[in-house]
Amino acid sequence: MSKKGAEYIGSKQQRRLDFYGGWAIAALMAAPAGVIAPATMWEHRTTHPLHEEERAGIGGRPFTFRKFKTMDDKPSKSGQPEVPFGGSNHPDAHDFDIALRRRGLDEIPQILDVIAGRISLVGIRPLTQSYKDYYQSFVPAEQFSEWNEISLLHTGLTGVGQLYGKQFPVHNQAVIKKQVALEIAAFEHSSLLNDVRIIRATAGLLLRPDQVVLPHIEGVG
Repeated sequence: MSKKGAEYIGSKQQRRLDFYGGWAIAALMAAPAGVIAPATMWEHRTTHPLHEEERAGIGGRPFTFRKFKTMDDKPSKSGQPEVPFGGSNHPDAHDFDIALRRRGLDEIPQILDVIAGRISLVGIRPLTQSYKDYYQSFVPAEQFSEWNEISLLHTGLTGVGQLYGKQFPVHNQAVIKKQVALEIAAFEHSSLLNDVRIIRATAGLLLRPDQVVLPHIEGVG
């Protein structure tokens, strides 16, 4: 019997999807990754194609978050995340970087974290504490508290919140509030079928980055 909601999160059903699905995606993405890595090093004049930093995975356990670089190695002037310029519209992003971001190809290295069980295929994107502090500054307190707790249980590579955000070049406060609401609802209606729908919708980004389609999930919209 298929589990739903909180019972599905952390279940054997979810873990099997993460493990076997992760290996399948890794096999499909091996060739693109082999092209993106040297292209990234050339684009950013660096010997290391990955951006790395510590973030919280499932259960709040820290892990080294890796993604292909889509920004030059420049320190933030304010020390705060430039959220208003997030996504594919960051003023410092190269055309190559934008193409990767819009399709989610910069996230390929995290598939290894899915296989290892540090994050799931589907869930809430692991964010730095500075980003969470920014969210907390305008998301209603009760809603933020619920979302923050869920984010440590339902941490994933992709999800409805991330797909919704792909529809907008700039992540302003209205977009982020909607993402938070979608991610809470998605957690409450989690299931194997819904995860498959979200993964299928994410795969569509590769072919139609300008036509992001949110999967139909009961109670989410």
